[in-house]
Amino acid sequence: MHRGIEGRDQAGMTLVELLVTMTISAILLAIGVPSMRAFVINNEMATSANQLIAALNLARGEAVRLGTPFGVCLTLGTVKGTQKTWTVAPLNATPACDLSKPDLVHAGLLTDDQLSVGATTPVAAVVGFDPLGRLVTVGATNAARIIVCLNNATSIPPQSTSRAVLVAASGRIRVAATDPANGNPINDATAADITSCTAP
Repeated sequence: MHRGIEGRDQAGMTLVELLVTMTISAILLAIGVPSMRAFVINNEMATSANQLIAALNLARGEAVRLGTPFGVCLTLGTVKGTQKTWTVAPLNATPACDLSKPDLVHAGLLTDDQLSVGATTPVAAVVGFDPLGRLVTVGATNAARIIVCLNNATSIPPQSTSRAVLVAASGRIRVAATDPANGNPINDATAADITSCTAP
């Protein structure tokens, strides 16, 4: 006995079911892709800030341990495609990094060549610590600020695309808070947003 059309087994989806599935998928993608991008940017910035904090803590620890000034010398710049590096080394009288003792020199680079690094430091591109772990200061500058930006922008509101590392005169190192309104790091000395990727 033959089964009629009504009795045939149905397989697959109807056109309406397919359209509903595609619409739901498109909505989920529209919600998920920006969130994933924000997650990746946040992760990159946190990693870079943590690398700088580790280098600064190493320099401060070596200064105290060896009883001699130590510092972090930075390669600053906003040129895309060039690696930004840091070097931890003893400081000479200038003060600048003394690379003549390779067993005391530690170097590294930031994770992404799309990052730019700017700094406001007592000595150009050097954050130094004395044997007591305090910031080496010159003149009226008694704090250091280092900023790492993605594509030379501190933020694309409300998403933060930068992290600022602050070093107090006491030698205390920390990451600056972020303004929730626009994503810019906050300079705690002035309570103002840091909006420059070259001179925070």
